[in-house]
Amino acid sequence: MEAIFFLLSILCLVYFVIIVAYSGIGTAFCGVWIFFAAVLAMMGYFSMRKINKVGSLPKRLPVFVFTSFVLGVIVFSVIMNFVIKESRKAEKPGLNYVVVLGAKVYPDGISKSLKKRLDKAYEYHLENPDTIFVLSGGQGSDEVVPEALAMYNYLHLKGIPEEKLLIEMNSRNTLENIVFSKKQIDMDRKKHYYSAYPDPLSIGILTSDFHVMRAVKIAKKQGYKNVYGIAAPSDSILFVHMCVRESAAIIKDYLMGNL
Repeated sequence: MEAIFFLLSILCLVYFVIIVAYSGIGTAFCGVWIFFAAVLAMMGYFSMRKINKVGSLPKRLPVFVFTSFVLGVIVFSVIMNFVIKESRKAEKPGLNYVVVLGAKVYPDGISKSLKKRLDKAYEYHLENPDTIFVLSGGQGSDEVVPEALAMYNYLHLKGIPEEKLLIEMNSRNTLENIVFSKKQIDMDRKKHYYSAYPDPLSIGILTSDFHVMRAVKIAKKQGYKNVYGIAAPSDSILFVHMCVRESAAIIKDYLMGNL
């Protein structure tokens, strides 16, 4: 048993090295793989001490570590199962509005993640030309322009008409994306005297595949009706890492009352 724990610990360290080599040491939450490696190594150590009967350990310590490990695996496995399941759902056509969530903008252009979301939005537009897109994303301290403005420029240059693009430039996180975009939708409908899209509205939330579940649940919590997820593909190398990170974010948002 201890060999399995040590092997898994090594695999976590290898994946950490791959993440750093592929996307840099600044990759959000990448240190969790070092934590996983340490926990698994500790599990292997406890298993080895128990099997070989070398020395003595406080009885409560191994029990606590093993119990916490098993519970953690169960919780994360269940959440990740739902995250992956939601990421693979077929998109709903003919939605009235689609909120496109922003992502990092660099001085020399948009990030790969944001490009994938925008390409998915353009693909949806080609099949659903009447849908209006709400481009949601503010300007971070290290971003040269608001994410929503960069998104608008990209999609407008690809041929989506100006009247089909709304801009929301104040949000800084997923919750604000959802809240502020809802206000933008209400303003747009009021501008047209609610005649263009009467209730009940159908609204899509377009984001990276691993992020769909949390974004849709936040939208429902904020009063969105008939809301559907639209998954843009994410990086295949980072997919597992992003699902783990997203599972932790779901737990955090649940404890904060956002879900």
